[in-house]
Amino acid sequence: MSEEPWTFFSIDDVPFPPSSLNSLSHIVKPFSGARKGQRNVNNKYRPKSKANARLYEYVVSGVGVGSPALGRMWPDAVFTVNCGDEIVQPAGTDLERDVVPGSLRYMDEDERWVESEEDAAWVCYCPRLTLVLFSIEPEFNEQGQEKSYTLTFEEVEAPEPDDD
Repeated sequence: MSEEPWTFFSIDDVPFPPSSLNSLSHIVKPFSGARKGQRNVNNKYRPKSKANARLYEYVVSGVGVGSPALGRMWPDAVFTVNCGDEIVQPAGTDLERDVVPGSLRYMDEDERWVESEEDAAWVCYCPRLTLVLFSIEPEFNEQGQEKSYTLTFEEVEAPEPDDD
């Protein structure tokens, strides 16, 4: 009997058979639709995006003999997703997003794992995000009898920004 793959990734109310969680790859990155700043005549940079537009995009891909319940997933549907990729930020700052239970870890200046935030320079965690499904790309390799999929999500809204 094979062992279930270990991952923090899950989508609330969408079942993922263990075989669909093999060979997962994750990317949590700033939303590509966010407006970028520009430089003025004096070459001074001026940001254009507002603090409340600091959204994440999440892309997850899997390869295996099973596939997730894609029949329940349609573009523009909103899901709560436990992301499998980590966000790293300086210790002692408020966490940007909700944390997937069990994913919070601390790292010191030498990039060694430590037990508490007091000894840490960095906080690492997998975010729990409310995301809208932007695209689904399922694929089936008939000769290899292998299914794969790529799901692309965009964050619905950013939390209220701190006064920066």
